[in-house]
Amino acid sequence: MTRHGWTLAWDFDEGSLFAHAATMQHRYLAHVDVHRWFPGIEMEPELAFRTLTEGARRIDVAEYPCLVPSDDAHRLILLLHAARSGGGAGASDVTQLWTRSTSEQQEAVRRLAEDLDARVALAAAIDELDSVRHHRSYRLWRALQRPQHTHREVLVGHLRSARPRELLPLVIRFALLNKRRMQRQSEESLKLRETLHAYRVWVKRRMGVDS
Repeated sequence: MTRHGWTLAWDFDEGSLFAHAATMQHRYLAHVDVHRWFPGIEMEPELAFRTLTEGARRIDVAEYPCLVPSDDAHRLILLLHAARSGGGAGASDVTQLWTRSTSEQQEAVRRLAEDLDARVALAAAIDELDSVRHHRSYRLWRALQRPQHTHREVLVGHLRSARPRELLPLVIRFALLNKRRMQRQSEESLKLRETLHAYRVWVKRRMGVDS
């Protein structure tokens, strides 16, 4: 992408705690999120992408043939995104892609969610979260469903659902200040004093402590 004029806006570790996507920007085109996995799909990413590719098809986008997910996979991915949005932000997607779907379409999405180990996030999207209370990622998706959830609640949910190798990177991402975003917002290089002050504010906000 860089050979074709794209530059990095946010790296994988600079977005959400999921660290799932990097954002690329272009002088003339819209931003693009490059995913290395999809939050809610708990299968290993390589296997998940292979599963999604098996049902993919090619369609013309701007007169160029592009590989796109199957209708079932497309529906599931958007529902998982709605679950992560929480607080009703993805309500219209849930209505369009689940509530108004036929029972056959819903069953196909459920089967794909089982294949991809995405049952918990799907349950969160379609208001069936209590049916997966025993699952290790339940607390994470329950926290994300609360409109006023705190960073601390989301961190605890992530820690409970994470694999052992994911714990240290997760804590580091939670604790580190996103200096690249701050510099872009201020449009100038930050001095040490400004950085330290911003970090104190950042930590208080993350831990739910009043300033």
